[in-house]
Amino acid sequence: MPHSAQTLWLFVPCFIDELYPWVALAAYRFLQHSGWTVHYIPHACCGQPPASAGNTTLADQHAHNLLAFFKKNGWQPDQPIIVLSASCRKFLHEAWYNHRQSIYEFSEWLVKTQWQPPTHTQFRIPHCVLVHGSCSAVWQDNLYVQLIKLLRQIPELHILTDPTPGSCCGFGGVFSVREPAISLTMGLDKLLAWLKPSNHQPCTPTCIVSTDMSCLMHLEGILTKHFRQSLTFLHIAELLLSGYYHGRLVSIQWRKRLPART
Repeated sequence: MPHSAQTLWLFVPCFIDELYPWVALAAYRFLQHSGWTVHYIPHACCGQPPASAGNTTLADQHAHNLLAFFKKNGWQPDQPIIVLSASCRKFLHEAWYNHRQSIYEFSEWLVKTQWQPPTHTQFRIPHCVLVHGSCSAVWQDNLYVQLIKLLRQIPELHILTDPTPGSCCGFGGVFSVREPAISLTMGLDKLLAWLKPSNHQPCTPTCIVSTDMSCLMHLEGILTKHFRQSLTFLHIAELLLSGYYHGRLVSIQWRKRLPART
């Protein structure tokens, strides 16, 4: 377990801050419960959305402004920055190349520090979850493989791996707006692969978890509109926080109290 004096900086991507604020709170609470001192940077964009739209000038400006904002608020280059999105982590690794050694996706940090479920409390997650393998998590630094290894340590948690890891769900930021028909087809293909009955599954998933809420947002929307199935979509931080509450998904209760800014 980390020393309580170790300081982390939590970077919350703009779409989580606007649409899923309970995910930010779950990550903050989990890191605090796990012994870290956490600073929180709100209301900021790393530049990844304009980058995916091809506007590199605006993307570089956002990245520069974000770095200046971190420094203005006291961040030091030897202090880890925890990013709640594998895709934003990828962008920042490229945009802040000289500081890339300080930037970690949320679950990547837990793996690096060899986080383990605490033994002094009854940490347990009695759920069956399917772990979405997003493009960003699969194709950069084995984040998805590390995530699966991390989750397999947790008592009572049953894990189903993505049958199509690394295949795009169709979101892709601006892509889903510019090419809605293709985006929908890709999302449907992903969901059909997940929902296909299998005799080899040890359990039936009740939750879909991922490092990337943008993918989950896209897929949950398609599931709600085109399928008659009920699944809970969670960021990995929401799932892990539940372990400190004996498996109770407390972040779901926060959704009414922390509504999206729409």
